[in-house]
Amino acid sequence: MKIIHYCGTFSKLSETFIYDVIVELEHSGIDNKVVANRTIVHAERPFSKVIKLEVSLLNRVITLMKKCLTWFKVGKYIPVEDLLNCRRDALRKVLIREKPDLIHAHFGAQGVAILPVVKKLGIPLIVSFHGYDAFRLPNEHGWREKLTALFAGAGMVTVVSEIMYNQLISLGCPAAKLKLIHVGKRLSDYPFKLKSSPRILNFISVGRLQDKKGFRDCILAFQLLSQKYPELSLKIIGTGSQEQELRRLLPNGEQQISFLGALSHEDTKKHIAASDAFILCSKTGVDGDKEGIPVVLMEAMAMGLPCVSTRHSGIPEVIPEESHWLLAEEGNAADIAVKIEQLINSPKAEIARLSELGRKKIEQEFNLETEVAKLKTIYSSIINE
Repeated sequence: MKIIHYCGTFSKLSETFIYDVIVELEHSGIDNKVVANRTIVHAERPFSKVIKLEVSLLNRVITLMKKCLTWFKVGKYIPVEDLLNCRRDALRKVLIREKPDLIHAHFGAQGVAILPVVKKLGIPLIVSFHGYDAFRLPNEHGWREKLTALFAGAGMVTVVSEIMYNQLISLGCPAAKLKLIHVGKRLSDYPFKLKSSPRILNFISVGRLQDKKGFRDCILAFQLLSQKYPELSLKIIGTGSQEQELRRLLPNGEQQISFLGALSHEDTKKHIAASDAFILCSKTGVDGDKEGIPVVLMEAMAMGLPCVSTRHSGIPEVIPEESHWLLAEEGNAADIAVKIEQLINSPKAEIARLSELGRKKIEQEFNLETEVAKLKTIYSSIINE
């Protein structure tokens, strides 16, 4: 079985889950190659079978001619559409050469981009939705129609949460084409350890510093508790468009909250392992964007950290039901502070119970090997139709 995975960029720091799936498929005997518009090489992600789409010299000449005609008011040059068409032409040549059994597009936008090519070549297509593509894109001009065409042309569509499943049903995806496949973690990469600290004081959070991650609410919640709990600390790993705005929330000399910037996945895991608890305050963005299920929550739970989070999108699906008392109302810094304080004052036995429940949840429902086995079954069924 030969599969080509199509990504916009391979492999972003924030998209470890795509890399994990591809590598696990490779370990299980599937022949995988990645085709991407852009490539980012990480030493800790050694996957060599990557093809970067290159715009041909002919397409560059045609683009220049279109620009010239536009200058003379003959025809119309639309940069985004022109680039998309150039990439489609490059992809068509790659697919003819590689002859894959199936194309797996990661994110709905990538599925839309390549749909005309795979339809013309008659290659089966599976598309995986992960978050913004299910919640934000449909609100943008013209995207509902594009997604309708994608649902009709794809052999199968996968989602990472039940709430996303229902969202795609509401957008018109046929239930017969829709499957829930969790993003999973390889448990051997995340050793479980009960915290020996007598009290929960050192929190960590990881994510892009953007609206839907709720870091403003997180910082405000910690500031509400800072005088009462002077030893309380928060480390934030990540960068993003809101970084300067978030830094301005911190008075000069405040030591309890620190920004560590963008770190490698291995360094991030070390910081998680050294912390007492994890916190993620995700919320619906001003543009309607929502999470799928944040992978970093799975990682923290697998390593034994109790987690404070929000009742947002698919997050309650990954947090054990017995731990839902640690889920705050999204966007509500005061409620987040209440949950933090409740965890701080929990008995050691209760914290150990939370840790064990979290690890068990990941082992049973978010195990990479199990979820990839489900994906392989879907591949086989589509190819054999």
